[in-house]
Amino acid sequence: VQWRVLNSQTGTFDDSAKANAENIHTAIINQFKTLKANGLPVGDLAGFQANVIGASALTSRVPAVWMTANPWRSIGPSNGYETTVAPEITVIGSVTESLATISNLGQVQIGYLPATADNPAVLITAVYLWDAFKDVDGTDTHVFVKISNLE
Repeated sequence: VQWRVLNSQTGTFDDSAKANAENIHTAIINQFKTLKANGLPVGDLAGFQANVIGASALTSRVPAVWMTANPWRSIGPSNGYETTVAPEITVIGSVTESLATISNLGQVQIGYLPATADNPAVLITAVYLWDAFKDVDGTDTHVFVKISNLE
C-alpha cells in the first residue's frame, strides 16, 4: 500500500522539483543582472556565491534557495536547493549535472561558470527526478537540466 501511495505521488513531487529548478533559475538571473548593474562583484564564483546565494536566507538575494523544502524530503535531502554553488568547467553543465544524483533526489543543484573574454557567464540548475523522461536528444534520463547565459 505504501508503494502505491508513493507511486501516485511521484509525478507531483517531480513536477514540484522541476518547478523549483526553473523558478530559482529565473530568480537568480534577475538578481545577477541587478547586482551586476549596481556594481556588486558577481563575476567570479566567490562573488556569485557571496552576493547572489549568500550565506543564509538573511544575506541571500534569492532567499528561496535557503527556505524552500525539497518535495522529496522524505527520501532525499530536506532543503530544496544545494546552497553551495558548483564551479562549472568548460563542458557547460557537466559538474552541476553530475551532482544531481539519486542520493540528492529532488534537491536542485546550482552551478556557475564565470564569463571569459570570449563567453558570457553561465547559470546551470539540475535536479534528479524519480521518473525517467526523454531529454532533447531522445535519451532517457532522470536529470532535468536548465542552462542560461547570464549576460
